[in-house]
Amino acid sequence: MSELTRHSPSDARRRRRRAIVALPIGALIFLALGWSTFWLLARNKADAALTDWIAREESAGRRWSCGDRQIGGYPLVIDIRCELLAFSGDLAGAPTFARMRRVSIVAPLTAPRRINVEATGPLEVERNHGRLELDWSQLKIYVRGLPERVERMTLASEAVRFAFGDDARAWRGTIARVHSHFRREAGAPGAASTIESGFAGLESPDLDRLAGDTAPAQVASVISTSQFDKLTRGALAERLELWRQAGGRLHLGLIAIQKGEAAIQADGGLGLDQSHRLDGKIDVRLRQAGRIALNAGVNAGVLREGAMTTQLLAAFLQRAGANGETRLDLSFANGALGVGPLKNIFVLPPLY
Repeated sequence: MSELTRHSPSDARRRRRRAIVALPIGALIFLALGWSTFWLLARNKADAALTDWIAREESAGRRWSCGDRQIGGYPLVIDIRCELLAFSGDLAGAPTFARMRRVSIVAPLTAPRRINVEATGPLEVERNHGRLELDWSQLKIYVRGLPERVERMTLASEAVRFAFGDDARAWRGTIARVHSHFRREAGAPGAASTIESGFAGLESPDLDRLAGDTAPAQVASVISTSQFDKLTRGALAERLELWRQAGGRLHLGLIAIQKGEAAIQADGGLGLDQSHRLDGKIDVRLRQAGRIALNAGVNAGVLREGAMTTQLLAAFLQRAGANGETRLDLSFANGALGVGPLKNIFVLPPLY
């Protein structure tokens, strides 16, 4: 057989077709191996970072445990799962114990600073002999900016059930929907950070008794603070003192509560004086809500039931309420609380 017969044009075409098919297959295999290696390295890095963070927290007296920790999500995300997330240690100056049934932390492989968290209740928190229990149908949290610092955070939950206090005297209720959004303003480190929150369909027998109305409550708030970074590290007293020294101020853009025909709105600004007491003013507007305000003041210990100041304030609210909206100017100055023309109603304790 001649050399020409052994290497015919048809054989050459077949070799070219095989090469055309083999090249993309080889490229896909190479990419798959490369991506798998990349994902495995990212997975190991996430595992090591979490282990190191838990160790640093424990050295600071805060112990975290992630039961049955699993890391998956191949090929597109890193998914860290804990079947039981538990915490014990000092939190804001008081011993705290908390546990949650399940949590999943997911970060896209191509955008690891954007984290999505899904949690399964219940969440149980014990602190200062008090107890908080939360459960929900779904809870999702979106965080952007970690590990350096949080730039944005959004929380959304539905069908929340809560109980706060001792078992025999716990406040219990439900909230149809909860949302909260945190953002840092661009600019200097001391620029304002804002939290916008809202509760829809808040129902509680205890709140019904306080308000004398069984209608569900709606709550909305817009609160911002300057020098937020000063509040993120150290013990509570240290954080507040650094915030005060840096000139931190809390701005209440809006706090609104509505329950049936009653409504409460407030805005203003607060800071801390050199004695570590509140300093500032809050403008409060009430619509058929005088009873709620008085009961809340007595329950909080700000007002004493039967005291002359409380009786005068009740009479004022009753007369003003007959004309519709009531306005209260709350002042925090020289270590005392004032309401309108009434000064030094209540001596303010230091916050730390």
